Amino acid sequence: MKQYIYFDKERIESLVAQISGGIDDSFQISQERGHGDEIEKSESVKGNVEGGINVFGTKIGGAVAGEDMQSKRNSDNELFREIHNKRLHDFIFDNLVSHLESTSKFNPSEMKAGSFIKYKDSLQIIDFEYLESFFKENSVISFLKDTQEKEILNSAKIEQKKRSMEKMSNEQKRKNEAEIKKMVTEEIYQMKEQYIFVEKIIGAIKAIIPYNRMALSSKGFLMPLEDKCFRDNPNLLGLKYGGSFYYIGYITNIIDANTKTEDNKNVFGEMQKAVNEVLLKLLPTDVNKIYILHPLGLYFES
Repeated sequence: MKQYIYFDKERIESLVAQISGGIDDSFQISQERGHGDEIEKSESVKGNVEGGINVFGTKIGGAVAGEDMQSKRNSDNELFREIHNKRLHDFIFDNLVSHLESTSKFNPSEMKAGSFIKYKDSLQIIDFEYLESFFKENSVISFLKDTQEKEILNSAKIEQKKRSMEKMSNEQKRKNEAEIKKMVTEEIYQMKEQYIFVEKIIGAIKAIIPYNRMALSSKGFLMPLEDKCFRDNPNLLGLKYGGSFYYIGYITNIIDANTKTEDNKNVFGEMQKAVNEVLLKLLPTDVNKIYILHPLGLYFES
């Protein structure tokens, strides 16, 4: 049984309609059963019985009227039909998958735009709104920065105490204190710069991929996710889901670090190439090729 997290109903129905020349909103199941009633019918056969009996030498009776009863049983069958209309709902997705599997459309050896993909893999669900909320005032990042700054200062105090126990002149002590202070300032600066850099990365990726949420697989499939297709509250996505998913979709674009434009004078082509190279560097993956995948369904299966 599938537990859908993401389900693009409109695209799924479009593909099924192309395959079957249309799409039914529902299908019908009928059941029949027979019912037998036995009806008894009677037919009378009339006739005379000749004869009599003797009573003290006297014959009584002659022709006696009689009736012969014959019965027949006829069985009539009455037909009952039960009709059940069922909405296709999620079942239509299984129809599509069955067709693509039977025609060997999934995971071709040469992947290109239009290729259908089906995998089970660990996915990084990247929720930009969720991540950006970390950097607001009095948020998670503020807490982490304060915590790490305190740890750096505490470590510096311990180091300073150790050195103060050593024999040194007042000049050496002043120089030692200055070195520790400089070291603390540098560590705090670098710590804060790391968070600023992460925030810039999030902003840069979001500018290149104008979606609030996306999923990235270890195989290099990048899936932009539309809010309207989620089966659960998308605001809880980053917190609620993680690990391995089944995902099915089709490739719409391939970002390759080695892609060359046919015409170097094509400013827009060169700009797009530069953006693609930046995206490859920013995304948390080691692959040298990113496949943009339009997801039809993401789900767990039990």
